Amino acid sequence: MKLDYENLCIVGDIHGEFRELVWTITQKGLENTAFIIAGDFGLGFYKRGYYDGIYERIKNNLSKNRNCILGVRGNHDNPEYFNPESKEFFLDYPEFKALPDYTRLYWGEREILVIGGATSIDKDWRIKEETKNGRKIWWENERPIQDLSKVNFKEDIIISHESPLCLDPVLIRDNEVNLETYHNILEDRKYLDRILKETRPNNYYFGHYHKSFSGNWGDTLWKGLDINEIIEVQK
Repeated sequence: MKLDYENLCIVGDIHGEFRELVWTITQKGLENTAFIIAGDFGLGFYKRGYYDGIYERIKNNLSKNRNCILGVRGNHDNPEYFNPESKEFFLDYPEFKALPDYTRLYWGEREILVIGGATSIDKDWRIKEETKNGRKIWWENERPIQDLSKVNFKEDIIISHESPLCLDPVLIRDNEVNLETYHNILEDRKYLDRILKETRPNNYYFGHYHKSFSGNWGDTLWKGLDINEIIEVQK
């Protein structure tokens, strides 16, 4: 998928605050820009018609300023909205799209690979809430799909929702996290760790942790984004 925009920005989790993001973009005067949300885009807590309505409200602003919003799948997103084979749910508007796992984006000379998914640390609470309220807020297939065949020997930019194990934050098992959930998180992060170490990308971005992190791993510049944090990518 080609990104025919002058600028590219990565954005931390927005949790469905689409209109608020568009307002922020407008206030900052950002134009001719593709915005990629690093997971927890906010798809799935409402029926499809809700998101159709959101698009109707933001499309003129996006089109006028030549901007688009693209979402990577987070653990708090319904995977069906990111599945091109799901005709009922898949979100694919001209300026407002859900990116299927392992989508490749091309921006000028730069190439971007996106890897969705993570394990919900609050999985048990969400399951209880679903039972109590009858509203879907957790999805069984929330974790990253492991498929190394879709990863190149050398990558330029990788955007995932979860963080590789060797990057921040340090993985610690809190008392409220059961052993199964902890093992799932460890496995997810080890998988992304393998990708990082085998492909040695120039840049690596992730969300999920609602904190701002940054650093170098070898020649890789990496950045973990806080909620609603926006960072510009250099060509």
